[in-house]
Amino acid sequence: MVKPEKLPTILAVHATGPASIHLAWSDGIEGELSLTAVLADRRFAALRDPAEFARVGVGEWGHSLVWPSGAALDADTLRHEMELSRVPNATTREAMAELSAGHGAKFASVDALMTDLRDS
Repeated sequence: MVKPEKLPTILAVHATGPASIHLAWSDGIEGELSLTAVLADRRFAALRDPAEFARVGVGEWGHSLVWPSGAALDADTLRHEMELSRVPNATTREAMAELSAGHGAKFASVDALMTDLRDS
């Protein structure tokens, strides 16, 4: 019988802004996560109050985040969002910002780009 993989749980959380949190996980991963998109949902309207948002806590057994207003977010969803927020990585984000600002090389085709990448 294969033992199921244990999912990481939340060890600690604190608000770092009016819509962002810092999470620490049981597997050693830590990071900041923006919840701006979550707060757009009317079910989380109470969390748009910065004072309420700052009162975030870790739910029972580390399986969720909870607020006194009754709002809650499950750890699996938060972990998924955190993983997504890490992609693209910092180097890719810098390159994307450079291109958005009109800097960097321009290529006539994907083939020209691939040739440049291969030759560098």
